[in-house]
Amino acid sequence: MYSLFRRLAVCAVLWLATLVVMGSPRVEHVFIISIDGGEPAAISQSKMPLLKQLAAEGARTWTASTIFPCITLPSHTSMLTGVGPDEHHILWNTWQPRRGIVSVPTIFAEAKKAGYSTAMFVGKEKFRHLVQPGTVDKFEFNPRQSREVIKAETGSAKPITSSTVVARNVAGAAARYIVEKQPNL
Repeated sequence: MYSLFRRLAVCAVLWLATLVVMGSPRVEHVFIISIDGGEPAAISQSKMPLLKQLAAEGARTWTASTIFPCITLPSHTSMLTGVGPDEHHILWNTWQPRRGIVSVPTIFAEAKKAGYSTAMFVGKEKFRHLVQPGTVDKFEFNPRQSREVIKAETGSAKPITSSTVVARNVAGAAARYIVEKQPNL
């Protein structure tokens, strides 16, 4: 039985294949932007013109869900593997290096098999559990930079833990990568 994620992935692949066959420009990059705890109603009422523009111009959903209860690491693992916790076995919600990485294929593994490059820019160290060897070309998690920014703005680095990065730093890292790599968007 295909999960919602797998059905969406199949539709996306079919759509891309149709574009290639019809001679349209080949889409070479897909961005998955996950806003942890970002309720669609709150996002729609917020002033986020760039995010709203990205959503309007690209493929998006405001109704998808992964697992219940919604716990960050297990939920994201389900979203990026297309299987539930009973299959991916990621049941914890912190970075625990001794527990290793997810054992089922991720969307990054599938993209690499298809010849694409991949990158992950994350705000939480626990997402290292999703980086299988050879599947992510660029992985960035930089809590030190976030603590320095917060210290400069507030005079104290205490509001952030060593396992978290503020969103603007994640976005900045992704933006620098996009400028450097110049993807066909």
